[in-house]
Amino acid sequence: MISGASDRPQRRKLTSTEWLVIAFVAAIATLFLWGRLSEGQARGEFRRAVEHASQACVNGVRAEDASSLLDILRQVDHVEPHHSHPTTPVRIDLDCNTASYVVIARDSTNSGEFWAYWPASPGHAGDPGREAGRIVSEDLDVLMKRRGL
Repeated sequence: MISGASDRPQRRKLTSTEWLVIAFVAAIATLFLWGRLSEGQARGEFRRAVEHASQACVNGVRAEDASSLLDILRQVDHVEPHHSHPTTPVRIDLDCNTASYVVIARDSTNSGEFWAYWPASPGHAGDPGREAGRIVSEDLDVLMKRRGL
């Protein structure tokens, strides 16, 4: 018997609703991937800037414990979201006399967790920047509380 086209199983064509669902899932996956890549890039820039710093000013005031603060800032990493939000942003100028700075903000539910941001492009007033991850540190909590933050 000669095998022909009629011996092959027939493929079912996708409906327009199924195509719409596939496109929606692909769009959500793309947005998720873009967000993770953006955070990773911001975290790399955050770490490089902090790595090269030797002094720090917190909200314009020189930090006497700059080496401890900078060591803690280097711990920035990805933390899975947990239905909280950042509170008041704190600007940390690196080396105090340069334009390089990072922003952190205490988590709304965990006082030992800080959201870390790499500064936004100029023209984004009020925006803390691109999220670079989180810093989970009771030592940072103590340092910030000492400053009334």
